[in-house]
Amino acid sequence: MRRTIMAYSSIPRPFIPKFFINKYMDWIMKWASKTNSSLALGFISKGVYGIEPTYGPESLKIEIYQARAQNINEVVIFHLSGLNESYAEVLN
Repeated sequence: MRRTIMAYSSIPRPFIPKFFINKYMDWIMKWASKTNSSLALGFISKGVYGIEPTYGPESLKIEIYQARAQNINEVVIFHLSGLNESYAEVLN
């Protein structure tokens, strides 16, 4: 079974400067790549509590490109109920 590393940058985005989020994502993606783990990204829709911060398709696109650059072969996105045409374009 492959390990999945959760890197939900959408959670701290409203509270932490972008520079720190980018550094964190860079570090976690390198770690996922070194350990041959999959990477969980997102929230593209609200979770169980309905208050979870989400982010838009452009942020998801950037993180998918970063994961690809680190040779991460599998990305998990939460929660597909938020999937719409804009997100579908990013995933294509």
